[in-house]
Amino acid sequence: MSGLLILLCLAPPEALEAYQKGTALFNSGRLEEAVAAYARAVELDPGNAQYWKALGAAFAKGGDYRSSIEPFAKACGLNERLTDACYYLGRNYYAVDRYADAIAPLEKALKHDPAKSRAEAALGQALEALGRYEKAEKRLRSAVARRDAFDTQARVAYSQFLRRQGRPAESCKVLEEARQPGGEEFWFEMGLALYQADRYAEALKALEKAPNHPDAAQLRDRARRRLAAQ
Repeated sequence: MSGLLILLCLAPPEALEAYQKGTALFNSGRLEEAVAAYARAVELDPGNAQYWKALGAAFAKGGDYRSSIEPFAKACGLNERLTDACYYLGRNYYAVDRYADAIAPLEKALKHDPAKSRAEAALGQALEALGRYEKAEKRLRSAVARRDAFDTQARVAYSQFLRRQGRPAESCKVLEEARQPGGEEFWFEMGLALYQADRYAEALKALEKAPNHPDAAQLRDRARRRLAAQ
């Protein structure tokens, strides 16, 4: 029996009912009602890490990252092995610019996550934000070397770091070695790296695969102008 299933089976019936109601509301996009239901679940069963994680996720889904931190911290503190609990805590600390606070929960996530590149890349991003560039790159390089289920996500993070360091040619190489390239964020990052490396025609091809990215249209226009000026 999985750890999550054990948590749910041991929960008081009223708490489980509130949690299940919250999950149904969350899945239908009714986030304020989901928050209320999850808050009731943790009130009834405050020792249940899954309920705290769900409450944090409902806050974060609605863009309220500050409110998500306390429930994610509860979840991570109660059970640091619970999938995503410590990772989400670290990412939400990062989202509200509390970069130093993000380090410890992300290190816990790195310790326990079976696919480690996501947490390690997030550690690299937090270290970069703290100005610890050498350590940040070491983490990011290690993350992409893992080539696990979060390979594409890790490569986007490393590419962003390299571009900010003025090394777009290296960014392109990191992205070109992705196991399974795909997704709007990946292709936009590829287009931006290629653009900064003065590879405008290739940048346009990459950006065609990110039609809905909010910044893609502007970058396409800039790439076309640069290409026409050559």
